[in-house]
Amino acid sequence: MFGGMGNELNHRLDRAYDVWVARGVRKLRPDMVVCYENSALNTFKAAHEVGAVCVLDAASVHYLAARKWLKEVGQINPAWIDARKQEEIGLADAILTCSELAAGTYQDAGVPYTKLFPVPLGTHMPETALPVKAPGARCRFVFAGSLRSLKGVDVLLEIFEELEQEGIAVELVLIGGVAEKDLAKHAGRLPNVTHRPYMPQSELFAEMAHHDCLILPSRFDSFGMVVAEGMAVGVPAIVSDRVGAKCIIEQHPDSGWIVPCDKAALKVAILQVVRNPESLVTASRAARAAARDYSWESYRCRVVQTLEGIYARYVESAR
Repeated sequence: MFGGMGNELNHRLDRAYDVWVARGVRKLRPDMVVCYENSALNTFKAAHEVGAVCVLDAASVHYLAARKWLKEVGQINPAWIDARKQEEIGLADAILTCSELAAGTYQDAGVPYTKLFPVPLGTHMPETALPVKAPGARCRFVFAGSLRSLKGVDVLLEIFEELEQEGIAVELVLIGGVAEKDLAKHAGRLPNVTHRPYMPQSELFAEMAHHDCLILPSRFDSFGMVVAEGMAVGVPAIVSDRVGAKCIIEQHPDSGWIVPCDKAALKVAILQVVRNPESLVTASRAARAAARDYSWESYRCRVVQTLEGIYARYVESAR
């Protein structure tokens, strides 16, 4: 039985839904419940009453790591959210995370690794593969996601402003909604940067395919599905070492580049790609191959096997 809406912009609705699901647990008496974080507290309490296994579906990193990284951009979660997350973690028999990176933040916070199950997310695969692109006169980079400092957009714009001043032939397209208006204004002042609004996935695939390299310099991202989405259309990625989807590049080293969450390191990586355009052809082919390992079909197999293993372990330990 699955519970939780997972909408961080509407915690009140999540809590109401949690109470409603908890009533269902007491009535249905399932063997296992899987609940999204911030929507699990009452459901887990009910699950313990009926002897069900409690699995927390953690979309983000541990709240202590999030608190640390949010401070870098002057943000903080309300204290009651962190307190609720701590209660949920304590009640969970197992915790699904979106990546090894996210699992590591839980382990660093004292959660036993035996309780952690990293299951990387995936992407839809386009029905028609697009041809490998030949490098053009200007190296074309793309960022997809909300325009916010947490995603590293502020640093990205500073770098592309410097590259324009240095006469480097590059262009950057930002695709996504505007969370911080100052970033959109900054982008609008740069001749080598274009901002396009949010677009549905089918359009996003087609748009990303026109670019040479995706950039996701997040200050933290428990996974970063856009990395897998870009690779699905042959677009390799430069990601910060705080992006969970770096696991794709770790498994397929030719499919992209992992850099420290640091402006100087990111600029060096961009320049290396610009000055070695032939590397993009190889990386594009590797990206397509990497994406096949991270399709939603592969994810479903991984998560089902993981949940079956969690339940089997629980039953064995109860004997």
